[in-house]
Amino acid sequence: MSVSSFSIAVADGVFRADPSALPTETVLPGLKLGLVMSGRFGLTVDGGRDLDIAGPAICLLVAERAFETRHGMTAQDGVRYVTIALDPTSRDDLLGSDAERLGAGSGAPGIHQARAGRTACALALQIATCPFSGGVGRAWRAAKGLELVATVAAGFLETDGRGARLTSRDLERLREAYHILKTAPADAPTLPVLARRVGMNVRKLTDGFRRQFGTSIADFVAEERLHLAYRLISTGEMGVAEAAYRVGYSPNHLSTAFRRRFGISPGRLR
Repeated sequence: MSVSSFSIAVADGVFRADPSALPTETVLPGLKLGLVMSGRFGLTVDGGRDLDIAGPAICLLVAERAFETRHGMTAQDGVRYVTIALDPTSRDDLLGSDAERLGAGSGAPGIHQARAGRTACALALQIATCPFSGGVGRAWRAAKGLELVATVAAGFLETDGRGARLTSRDLERLREAYHILKTAPADAPTLPVLARRVGMNVRKLTDGFRRQFGTSIADFVAEERLHLAYRLISTGEMGVAEAAYRVGYSPNHLSTAFRRRFGISPGRLR
């Protein structure tokens, strides 16, 4: 294959936002890869699909038209990220038929989400800590960006080839499970009960949830419980002990998990 030229945009940094003013972003046609090294945020894609992304995690978007995304996070969250963007011509020239397998050419955006592996994280760190400046630095970051795109795309294509492909009905059931856990994390059902409620077996539910939302069900529930505790305490609705029991923790356990997650003790929110 011969590629005479291509257009690539590589960026990195730490993103913070006020939860009362959720930012929107227009994603241009082509391919956009975001690797979240640390932090957590929500992303609504194209006005419909909600993603919960907790680092280290990957989100790969492939589209033929521009579309809107909406971000959300708590005020304390800072998301350290690396992004790579290719225009449609560069994407198709570089990836060929693999671009179609990732969703290029379809009406809706192709959305792929997963935990970030060691190789992808190492490449993102190299981009963020580029040892060169000037044109050499731009060439280094572009090369590492292409390597990251290839690594991530290969991982998604391999997953699709190994495992059972999720049907539209499977996706509906996974979104239903997500909604159940998101709405009432403190009262989350056990895996067998949740699987029965959404009409899936436990293995397909757990594997599909991780593939679709980039996290395990247990980690997702733990994260949602901590964020619920944060809201209850910071708004003054409950004290620390009451909030702890409300979300399924003992006060001591909540303090430890809270400090590890947010970097402060829950009592400091009062």
